[in-house]
Amino acid sequence: MLRSFIILAAAAVAQASGGSPAQRASEPLPPGLEQALRGALLEQSFDLVRPPGAEGAGLPAEWRAPNPRRGMETRFGARGITVLPAGAAQGSWSFALTLSGYGRSGEVRPVREPELVALGNRAEYRRGSLVEWYVNDARGLEQGFTLLEPPESGGASAAGRPLELALELATELLAEPMGEGRALRFADAEGHTVLHYAGLAAWDANDRALAATLRVEGRELRIQVDDGAAVYPLTVDPLCWVEEAKLLAGDGAAYDYFGISVSLSGDTALVGAYGDNVSYTGSAYVFVRSGTSWTQQAKLLASDGATDDMFGASVSLSGDTALVGARGDDDNGSASGSAYVFARNGTSWTQEAKLLASDGAAQDYFGISVSLSGDTALVGARFDDDNGNKSGSAYVFARRGTSWTQEAKLLAGDGAANDWFGDSVSLSGDTALVGARFDDDNGSASGSAYVFARNGTSWTQEAKLLPSDGATYDEFGGSVSLSGDTALVGAPLDANNGSYSGSAYVFARSGTSWAQAAKLRARYGATYDWFGGSVSLSGDTALVGAHADDDNGSDSGSAYVFAPPPPCACAGPPPGSAAYCFCPPPGPCMNSDPDAGCRNSTGVGALLVAQGSTLPDEVNLLVAGASPGQFGILFQGDDAVFFQFGDGFRCAGTNIVRITVPPLVTGPDGTAAFGPCFGDPTISSITGVVPGSGVTKRYQLWYRDPFGPCGAGFNLSNGYAITW
Repeated sequence: MLRSFIILAAAAVAQASGGSPAQRASEPLPPGLEQALRGALLEQSFDLVRPPGAEGAGLPAEWRAPNPRRGMETRFGARGITVLPAGAAQGSWSFALTLSGYGRSGEVRPVREPELVALGNRAEYRRGSLVEWYVNDARGLEQGFTLLEPPESGGASAAGRPLELALELATELLAEPMGEGRALRFADAEGHTVLHYAGLAAWDANDRALAATLRVEGRELRIQVDDGAAVYPLTVDPLCWVEEAKLLAGDGAAYDYFGISVSLSGDTALVGAYGDNVSYTGSAYVFVRSGTSWTQQAKLLASDGATDDMFGASVSLSGDTALVGARGDDDNGSASGSAYVFARNGTSWTQEAKLLASDGAAQDYFGISVSLSGDTALVGARFDDDNGNKSGSAYVFARRGTSWTQEAKLLAGDGAANDWFGDSVSLSGDTALVGARFDDDNGSASGSAYVFARNGTSWTQEAKLLPSDGATYDEFGGSVSLSGDTALVGAPLDANNGSYSGSAYVFARSGTSWAQAAKLRARYGATYDWFGGSVSLSGDTALVGAHADDDNGSDSGSAYVFAPPPPCACAGPPPGSAAYCFCPPPGPCMNSDPDAGCRNSTGVGALLVAQGSTLPDEVNLLVAGASPGQFGILFQGDDAVFFQFGDGFRCAGTNIVRITVPPLVTGPDGTAAFGPCFGDPTISSITGVVPGSGVTKRYQLWYRDPFGPCGAGFNLSNGYAITW
């Protein structure tokens, strides 16, 4: 298998509609369900359609895939695709790709004419053993190639040459190589970047990274992969996206370190440049957005800035207020540190206050981290020594009118020397989160994070957060972010995907108790990525930085966005339901998984679970761990059975009823969902089961896995029993 992944997103921004037509008064939907249904309706808007009258009118076999989220439309012709901008940018550019050949370098052979098949938001160009497929969704347009076997070689002269894919490229945009041959940017005639084709990575069936490059030769885009020692199938994964803006300082110069810190609030961005001016005096820049255009509004400078203050090393923005750290300021001694508050009136920014620790001392590094929430500021001082040398602290300041006063000094209840408490801070309302990356509860430099809550003007430690699998040198707490009752904590040196690959943890609060809710990892993370080196949380969306990721060249960096599945009115499992039929050892081909169905080509088994009540029927079936981007069928049976079927075991039998017609398609992370909370019909309306009857039915997912471990080409999840 050879699979490539691209996301195409047009420069135009999709506009929110002004409301749905024919709105009528009705009873309010259960909490969370309205949002889920709106999400389901949005997903349907990504389905492929044919222009009215195209069928039987002798028109070309063209399908169209609107993408309201990305402000673009993809047109599927007989042989290839064309991506066009929508909205205000309509007609300004086009970007067309057509697979023309594949083979060994220097011996690329033309591909046969394809059969175009469209289903929902998915399209396939089928060429015998080679299938080129696309999925249109909120991320943009995903492209993949499934190659059943390595390309044929024309003889000894081609042996050892890398695999190569050739795509005809038709666009007026100009291509420019980036990232050591692993990225391209496409710009218009004025040099403005319209989209990127980047993030190229390749690996084989054993998850071994393969050298891969891409280039443009004339009007062809070529992807080359060194598959000499590879075990097929291969995965090739470039990423194409639109750049809305690149922010640059109006007076930028060498060694300014513009971008060392950033913060965003609505349509305003704040960017630190601690190397600006003379010998690290530093500055910060404010940018504002109008439509999709960003312009510099102001440059912020400390009124008493001096050499080595490093003003701008940390920044935070909240509405019309900016907070800028200067960890090297020396008002309380060398590198004691400070932080500055600026307020906006109209389009003008003025310094409102300079914040200093009441007990500041030399080398405290007060201002190493800052966070702002309304009229409250939180400032970290990681080298403060109240609990021992470099134990650290954090300070809370409150604004009354235009005056700022220190409200509290936060210390870890069990702080110790060299914890670096305060190296990272985050503030949300009356809650503060402080990281201590070198705390040693789970081993040396394993790290921790502390939650503090305010009552009136008093702050008390509410919880100490530790990861469930924390280990030595993880540096959990190296970055933190807080949004309401949810905390996100980075552990950039965690070794889940290799040394220093990194991870991030989500914690949720109930009352005054905090519990770990999830662990986030890069799906294709690698050694020394430092995933979790920076984190940000807004509502239920998490952003995690990996500043040493190599997709665009050595240490080029990347960032990952995570979001939870759509909420549902009934989040718990149905009463009287249970998962069963997990894959026992050794499995059909040594692919057992004690916690799910039998292991597939991703190395894990597919897990089927259910949520919602049976009376009334609000049951939803959810799948995780299936092969990504593949067709799947959920089905119901009367009885529990057990026999080998493909790469897994059949667990549901007798009077089989197919639930998903047409088949569902698993997402890029191998997940899928079906049920009323996702805009689907109820299971009882499809299968005829009677809610409240007390009858037990069995459920299972069959899904395609062309390159699974046993070679059958398909697999199954575990079984799930529901008593109606």
